[in-house]
Amino acid sequence: MKVVVLAAAGENFSAGLDLAEIPEMSAAEGVHHSHAWYRVFEQLQFGCVPVISLLQGAVVGVTKLIGFSRVTEMLLTGRIYNAQAFQIGLTHYTVVPGAALAKAQELALRIAGNAPMSNDAILRTLPLIANNR
Repeated sequence: MKVVVLAAAGENFSAGLDLAEIPEMSAAEGVHHSHAWYRVFEQLQFGCVPVISLLQGAVVGVTKLIGFSRVTEMLLTGRIYNAQAFQIGLTHYTVVPGAALAKAQELALRIAGNAPMSNDAILRTLPLIANNR
């Protein structure tokens, strides 16, 4: 697999736990379930495969992209960003409804066309630079 395209299964995108699943679980099962998802998210964030996410509808779980202060303000006030999402760095591209998958596939083909060692080096090095390691 050279590129992952991650899309919402419904009208909204959430990079987090589906809280609707939790009431059916015991506390121990809920903790185990959460840890399993954290491992998946860790692989997406720190793995060596590029990931393209199609954000749509209500987008939750993007604190690192727009910063703690902006997320705090959004949660406390209920503020919603629509067209401004690009301007605040929440997204890299905006497309008309229904065109997100085609744009993601276009980007995926471009990224997959890179030399595999290049993508691997970029994905391994950038997190180290970002964390000043």
